[in-house]
Amino acid sequence: MKKLLKEPFLHFVLIGFAIFIVYAFTVDENDSENAIIIDDSDISHMVSIWELQWQRKPTSEELAGLINKTLKQEVMYREALKMNLDHNDEVIKRRLAQKMDFITSDVSAMVNNPNEEDLKEYYNKHSERYMRPAQYSFYQVCFTYDNHSDPVTQAKLVLENNSDISIDEFTKLGDPLPFPFYYESIYANKLNSELGGNIAESMENQPLNQWIGPIESGFGIHLVYITEKTDPQLPSFAQMKDVIKRDYDYDMELDSREKIYKNIKKSYDLKLEANLDSEIKEKILTEFGS
Repeated sequence: MKKLLKEPFLHFVLIGFAIFIVYAFTVDENDSENAIIIDDSDISHMVSIWELQWQRKPTSEELAGLINKTLKQEVMYREALKMNLDHNDEVIKRRLAQKMDFITSDVSAMVNNPNEEDLKEYYNKHSERYMRPAQYSFYQVCFTYDNHSDPVTQAKLVLENNSDISIDEFTKLGDPLPFPFYYESIYANKLNSELGGNIAESMENQPLNQWIGPIESGFGIHLVYITEKTDPQLPSFAQMKDVIKRDYDYDMELDSREKIYKNIKKSYDLKLEANLDSEIKEKILTEFGS
């Protein structure tokens, strides 16, 4: 029994019930008043706004997304009106729907109070989020397309003819560029960001302490001399606890808000009277009914 009382979902149900019971008696049981009608004029309005912003017509998937967004706004708007959130407040539907979102966020905050065990379980389930990428320390020279008609061939020739010279001498054989010849302990994702392309992935299985290549980046063709590599590592739970707590709270808030929306929209009937493609109509009806 004690374990049941500690269940977050039970808290969610009880708190949600407490919030909505205050206005439950005001709900009209007449199904027609709970009907949501989307007609051609509504679709035309959505498309017009989209075209003004993006200078093109929406795709079928984008139109379906617009309709779903409008449906969610309408459901939240009507529920907000039932709770008299519009009293002395002259705001548009979007603002009222946002107020409903704020309430569901508050419910989520009250429900989700994870303990150490909850956070560790979340950490283990989503460990790939916190994996630190590989790190590299290496020298590099680059041959650009601006300076060479065939930089790949040039890189191969330099590699074949200069295997016995020092690193300092080797680094003088490439083109001058606005980044260092030597990178120390740089993460793979940062390396890709600085040089462009997927240069870090090309270095994954390469040997240490010898010139290898050619390897392509956003600047051109590289020869690299890797001195040190650290494989991807997962930080400990203690190191990432604050980040894990933040991510947990965010995910649980999204989940709780979606559960509340799904529960609310059950009391509404959707009538699609617009002249829509059958595929779009089926997508909307399926999404609203799920």
